[in-house]
Amino acid sequence: MTAAALAARWVPFHPFLLLFPALTVLLMRRFPLRSLFLFSLFLVSATWRLHPPANDLRRVIPLQPANMAVEFDVAGDVVTTSYGSRVPVRIRRVQYVPEWQEVTARVQLRFDGPPPDGFLPGTRWRTQGRLDPRPLTFTGLRRADWLLRADARQFTPLAYSRTRFFQRGFYRIREDLSRRLARAAAADPEAGDVLQALLLARRGDVDDVWTTAFARTGLIHIFAVSGLHLGILTVMLLWVCKRIGVPYRYRAFAVIPVLFLFTAATGFRASALRALLMASCLISAPLFYRRSDPRNAFALALFLLLAWAPEQLFDIGFQFSFLLVGGLLAVGALFQTRLAAALRGDPWSPPEVQWPWWKEKLLWPVCDTFAVSFLCFLFSAPLTAHTFNLFSPVALLGNLLAVPLAFLLLACGFPGLFFLAGPAPLAAAALLPARLTARALLEWVSLLEAVPGGVLWVRSPAVWQVAALYGLPFVAFRFAKCRKICLAAGLIAIGFSVTRWTQHQTRSELLVLDADRGQSAMLRAGARGTVLIDAGSDWSGRTVADALKSEGVNRVEALFLTHPNRAHVEGVASFLDTHPPRRIYVAQPDADHALYAGLDAVPLQAGDRFLLAGWQVDVLWPPADWPARAAGNRSLVLRFSRGRASVTVMGGADERVEAEMLARDGVLPTRLLLAANSPRVPSASQAFLRGLRPEAAVFAGQEFGGPGEARQLSETRVRRENIALWTVLPHQPLRLDVQRGTQIPAR
Repeated sequence: MTAAALAARWVPFHPFLLLFPALTVLLMRRFPLRSLFLFSLFLVSATWRLHPPANDLRRVIPLQPANMAVEFDVAGDVVTTSYGSRVPVRIRRVQYVPEWQEVTARVQLRFDGPPPDGFLPGTRWRTQGRLDPRPLTFTGLRRADWLLRADARQFTPLAYSRTRFFQRGFYRIREDLSRRLARAAAADPEAGDVLQALLLARRGDVDDVWTTAFARTGLIHIFAVSGLHLGILTVMLLWVCKRIGVPYRYRAFAVIPVLFLFTAATGFRASALRALLMASCLISAPLFYRRSDPRNAFALALFLLLAWAPEQLFDIGFQFSFLLVGGLLAVGALFQTRLAAALRGDPWSPPEVQWPWWKEKLLWPVCDTFAVSFLCFLFSAPLTAHTFNLFSPVALLGNLLAVPLAFLLLACGFPGLFFLAGPAPLAAAALLPARLTARALLEWVSLLEAVPGGVLWVRSPAVWQVAALYGLPFVAFRFAKCRKICLAAGLIAIGFSVTRWTQHQTRSELLVLDADRGQSAMLRAGARGTVLIDAGSDWSGRTVADALKSEGVNRVEALFLTHPNRAHVEGVASFLDTHPPRRIYVAQPDADHALYAGLDAVPLQAGDRFLLAGWQVDVLWPPADWPARAAGNRSLVLRFSRGRASVTVMGGADERVEAEMLARDGVLPTRLLLAANSPRVPSASQAFLRGLRPEAAVFAGQEFGGPGEARQLSETRVRRENIALWTVLPHQPLRLDVQRGTQIPAR
């Protein structure tokens, strides 16, 4: 089923696809392979599930942005972020033509401000918005096919759908519990948000700052309602069933419905459904006089989820959930056996010598917890680095305390939910242990974030490297005869990867980013640090922050803000928390500008020279007392040089500044020119280019309507001088080897 889900994504639906099983039967008469027949059946099923039905919105209207009126059912919880609110919805009717038309579509709705009253899952609303075809996160297992942007003030409630009666009732009860829980934890709202996330599966209530902190320290799995949460709830329910005398065989009838309701509260996420299916199989086995087998339960859960939603195979949450659980099931028992043998010591010694009380009660739980944490870290590290550019060795230490704290919080919090029906003081007292545990968990995460080198940004490994890291150990573990071949292949892959890493660390690079109307570029001399030139606008600053992460930058030695323009400065706020520059440099005439308030910037003037991150920095412009009114004429002009490599950055300086620099003999030859980004006045005059003698020029940043007349004239001047010209295209950063003066192809 996994192979079929992987292949079905690229198989176009066609009626002849139904002939695959018949073709396979004919092949089996000559080649008796049952797996081939099963694969064909699963491929038909997966392709059928991925094919939209006749009334799907993707088949009703063209796949392009469109404005229209829609009627939709809320399908999940509202998640509030710094960029607005989002919620999964199901569109039922659209007014694409004058008449309303019945359709079906999974959509992610985004809007600004708080949602209206009564905006709960299962309710139906009408609004006017802009639909954009885009695959996004939805609730449950399926993906959203559209993005709907609308104004919350235009939401109009409609009559409720009878088919959503139980869903509305369920979520109304959970909403009431959430309000009562918030009142009970009012003394510590942040800890109360953690209780909401872990006890009621309201993960969206946790502040973005704390969510980022949990993700950076490798502890975001605490919020992923899955095996840990359902496991603790299952143990508690089984204990209650035992105390009240429920027969062993029939405890599944009492436990599984409660687990289903708790999974429904999560929106039927893949990790929660996987845990529900596995727990149901293990608990139901005695009912049929069968022995519980976690590996069979795991395989059945994987099969059912992929059969229902084949696209889950490409979801990162699904991959992490099954990768970690599958890895623990595959090697966890072997690892525990080796660990127990190492702790036991001499196997011929008496049992009281092998396992004294301090080993059994103290050392073994700590070592076992660390072993599980180590295996989870080992299994998840390549995928985490590939997806999030993160490597968090501090997670090895963090899980030692975070997992027990989460266990204690759930063990104290689930019984405390029953007291929410009583007076608020009683509920607050009942939830006090859980609230204190949540606060301890938050303090532990804050402490982990402060560990030097505990959280590192890394370059994303290539797909083949991730496949080798997972595939070669699996083949070597599964097939003993292939271990030497796997070892040889692994050594070759390691040698190739180390060679590429060494080349990257010793190369002087200039990465020019697409920053909309502004500019931003990263300059690095191997491993000596990164210099950032301009930060982009408030919108493109996120592009700069993502580029810092994807390049594996952990330390920004300096940030040069060439001139006080919003399109060059406001992007600083996007990465000030994750990549704070050690020093920020600005031009002397603008040192007191309002845009630089709170940045503690160092002023520079023409004639300054210093060494920074392996580069010699020459400040060519402006003089300290330059009286120009235009910000571009007061822009920093910088020359970075290192051996044969040299880069001149013009910032916002146009041809008027170039003329002044030539008159003052302030031009130094350079190999690479990062040309000015002036929207009105052209740059790169003939005299300036001949005095600078660059081998290549780079233009970045442009207006929303494309390059203006000034930009086009500047590029024409460069071409006339037979100088190589590079431009930064939208969403395509330009990477240059400064020493060789050549472009580095994208990976």
